[in-house]
Amino acid sequence: MTILKNKQINLSPLTIQEAKNKFEFFKNPKLFIYTKRQAFQNIQYAENFINRHRQMPNFFGIYLNQKQKLIGNCQLSIDKNQQKGEIAYSIDEPY
Repeated sequence: MTILKNKQINLSPLTIQEAKNKFEFFKNPKLFIYTKRQAFQNIQYAENFINRHRQMPNFFGIYLNQKQKLIGNCQLSIDKNQQKGEIAYSIDEPY
């Protein structure tokens, strides 16, 4: 199920089949310079990450439309009481 789509990318829920692709770019320590997280150590870590996050209705994989290639993920959060929102994202270094 695609949630948002434009000419270049689409946002869709992550599937466990994406674990290998997720591991391939999340093993890069450069993606974690400004976060509290660490680079993924193995595919099992990627599977655990996907299993934890795919239960969240506001967490999505970022896919290139041309190849349906996973290039990152994002999380959209809205606080209606505070009338503010936040977008958190991680994208593979070449993109």
